[in-house]
Amino acid sequence: MTRLRRPQGDEGVSLVLALVFIVLVGLFATVALAKSQNTLSSGLQLRERGQLQYALDGAIDRGLQVLRSDMEDVDPDQCAQPAAPTASGTLALNGSTTTWTCTLLAGRAKNSSDSSATDYAIVVTSPNANALETQSGSDDLIVEGSLYVNGKVGNSSLNKVVSLTEGDYVSPASRSGCDADLAALTKVTIAAGYLKTCTDQTVQDAQPVVDLPPAPTAPSVSIGELSSAWAEVKTGSGKNQKTCRVFYPGLYTSPPELSTYNYFVSGLYYFNGIGTWDFDDSALRLTGGQRSVADDTPALTGDCSDMAMNDVTAMGQPQIAAIRAVIAGSTFTHGVTWVLGGGSSLDLNKGTVSLFTPPAGASSQPLSLVAFPSAVDGYTAIGGASPPLVVHGFSNNTNAHFNAKIFAPSARLELFSTNDTEAVARSGVVAYELKLQASNGGSGNGLAISGPPGKKNPPPPFRTVKIVATDTSGATSATNTTVATISNFNLYAVKVKSWRTAD
Repeated sequence: MTRLRRPQGDEGVSLVLALVFIVLVGLFATVALAKSQNTLSSGLQLRERGQLQYALDGAIDRGLQVLRSDMEDVDPDQCAQPAAPTASGTLALNGSTTTWTCTLLAGRAKNSSDSSATDYAIVVTSPNANALETQSGSDDLIVEGSLYVNGKVGNSSLNKVVSLTEGDYVSPASRSGCDADLAALTKVTIAAGYLKTCTDQTVQDAQPVVDLPPAPTAPSVSIGELSSAWAEVKTGSGKNQKTCRVFYPGLYTSPPELSTYNYFVSGLYYFNGIGTWDFDDSALRLTGGQRSVADDTPALTGDCSDMAMNDVTAMGQPQIAAIRAVIAGSTFTHGVTWVLGGGSSLDLNKGTVSLFTPPAGASSQPLSLVAFPSAVDGYTAIGGASPPLVVHGFSNNTNAHFNAKIFAPSARLELFSTNDTEAVARSGVVAYELKLQASNGGSGNGLAISGPPGKKNPPPPFRTVKIVATDTSGATSATNTTVATISNFNLYAVKVKSWRTAD
């Protein structure tokens, strides 16, 4: 048998091929291992970065939650007031330690002194468009306080610019198109630092609480020696002596018969179904109640109050002694409240009227004029056309000062001033529809509307805060920053305006 021989030189080729294969496999393995290591490292970094990001987000959320919960306190103190504009806290999450810091940018939180949140200069309750109107003229109509309008107000209904010098202009956020309507409303101006914005506060919550004694049932009519619903009282002496016709609190079913000089003893007057009460004598002077609030403004001098006519003088008349016990439940220490029920209205055509501030109720603000939208505590709802016009007139030679609030949420009011005419509502107006008519120049205070003295503004609809979350573990300088608004009327309503991450 012949043995075949392998050609000489082939042994080295196999070895080379084997070595090349080993080298290539090594290179691929090295690259794969390096890639795997890099991928693992990047994954760890991404995971750590993600965990840190979640921790920073969590710190922002913690800060917002603290502010939400703080609103449930009677007096919030976390980043709540201009006097205490910061707050802070810490959060440990995902292996990171973070801090959050809050800074108050604008507004303030509602507190216990704002419990009613109804200190508006004007509240217009109608949901209809253009329920607030102004007359034409070159001068702005000044309103000292905030204004709440339930419906849309357009520039077409405001022939005179309404200038809010100490308050916000707000409308309910629940009304469709609220933001766009306010943005287009140029004939309402606000002072620096105040808002023109939509609010979570409802029109019901914007109205004050009305807390009055039950309706009087005893009429102020002829009793004993009193021959009418009034008594004559002489004041002063010599050429300064005048006769004041004195009226007493109680129920009236017809308009009081006014003289030239008239004084209404401090108390509650219920005018039920009296029809239209005409004030049509330019010489007429009417004072409602004893003045005790220092900044109450009389309409003019020369009335009964200027002649030292007070409740002690009026109540001390012999002819009133027989009915003192009857009217005792309707008397006040000072000021008067007039309640209009049924078909009752005031036509302030001519004359001078000053209604001084009565005491506040157990839970309500002082009230000059009230027209209830529904029957309550023995009072009849205001009647007539729907909505009824309860205050109107105001031709030349009319001066009317309401030193406490006018409350007529289901009725229309027309207030007017010109060169010799004044209309003053010093503690605000609540009306279904409100027409404010003022010519270019008003004498004295002209047409003046303001919120309650000493507290002209309710809390703003919301406060704006900035919350910054910071990594305090020392590993990074990462931060998250959020700007948000927190509603004063919906404890859990937080609207985030921006959210920014930075390393």
